[in-house]
Amino acid sequence: MPIQLGLQRMVQLLKHLGNPHETFCAIQVAGTNGKGSICSYIYTTLLQAAIKTGRYTSPHFFEPRDTIHMNGRAASKEMFETCYKRVMEIDKRFGTNATEFELLTATAFECFCQAGVRVAVIETGLGGRLDATNVFESPLLSVISRIGKDHEAFLGNTLEAIAREKGGIFRENVPCVIDITNKSSVLRELEKVAQEVHAGPVYLASAKETNQAQTWSVTSPSWGTNDFQTSLNGSYQGANVACGVYALDVLTASFPLMIPHAQNGIKNTIWPGRLDFREIPGVGKVLFDGAHNQDAAIELANFVNLQREKNATKSVSWMVAFTNSKDAKSILDSLVHPGDTVYVTQFSSVHGMPWIQSMDSKVIQEYLSKKQIRTILVDPKNKKESLCSAGSQNPLSVVCGSLYLLGDMYKILNLE
Repeated sequence: MPIQLGLQRMVQLLKHLGNPHETFCAIQVAGTNGKGSICSYIYTTLLQAAIKTGRYTSPHFFEPRDTIHMNGRAASKEMFETCYKRVMEIDKRFGTNATEFELLTATAFECFCQAGVRVAVIETGLGGRLDATNVFESPLLSVISRIGKDHEAFLGNTLEAIAREKGGIFRENVPCVIDITNKSSVLRELEKVAQEVHAGPVYLASAKETNQAQTWSVTSPSWGTNDFQTSLNGSYQGANVACGVYALDVLTASFPLMIPHAQNGIKNTIWPGRLDFREIPGVGKVLFDGAHNQDAAIELANFVNLQREKNATKSVSWMVAFTNSKDAKSILDSLVHPGDTVYVTQFSSVHGMPWIQSMDSKVIQEYLSKKQIRTILVDPKNKKESLCSAGSQNPLSVVCGSLYLLGDMYKILNLE
């Protein structure tokens, strides 16, 4: 079933399941870019403090069950199938007609319940106010990452309208952490929503760069000023680290968290497919990044341009595929330089979501050809061979445009 925003089906489904989401504490994270990294920072840190923790993020990377993590691992195949089967049976018995995302979300909550998870970090799927994850009456904390334009057909055509939808996760007397790098109009809208529902206190999370690589100085409410290093690439990770640190600081009111827990957790966080460099045998250095919207594309472009300068690399090989709803032209305009080579392909069908389709490769080829960019059509069955060819063309290859493409490539290349 395609995207259908609204909470009625989800509330009914959870009720018939026995409200498994009421058995654990929730931390809700919404936004356009960076929310997955923030979820992972918080999740990994809570594990450092020996707190039984779950994490639910989307979309899936390899298969649906990898959206559900508990205590450092994806849900086992047995647990996932047992919980998913129960959710499906309840959905059918009571005729709730839940969407695939609602079924998966309910499965995550059922897994957390069965595993005895104490706290779960929940990433909003789309928007916030009407998203299937927004069923917690009193979460521990609400976090909003960087907001940009994406899914406008569902969320609105302005940043302010989108911000209001994202702010729909705010609850009365629940603390809010907001990425201060958001535009001032977005911050005003989010603060306005928080006031309307009497949420708060509201914290604007910020970070300062240090002289040490991938290390940021964060001054949080009770921990004061501390440095935090991350293994994740990208200057934008400073804002994500800040949100994670502020969130963890606020959580000290509920859990025995200390600064070393956060420093170790953030340093040891792994989040594949986001400015993720890998050395591939027979190919060379490959950078993988989802970059599925304009803001993410700009950040990827900035990072790749630094690599061009640092390594005196004039040209780059790109392998791309896009969901057919994305503004691929704008994304490509941000990324591709004259002299680059673009390998255009399509990702595999997405399990359980037949409405998600890969954009026609020929549409992208036609657009790039008009811009006189060398473009090569890639048969989806020959992605690995084409990546090898890309590696022989240029010293840096980048795979981007969709996490579904990255999932395909990680499987093909046996990456984790």
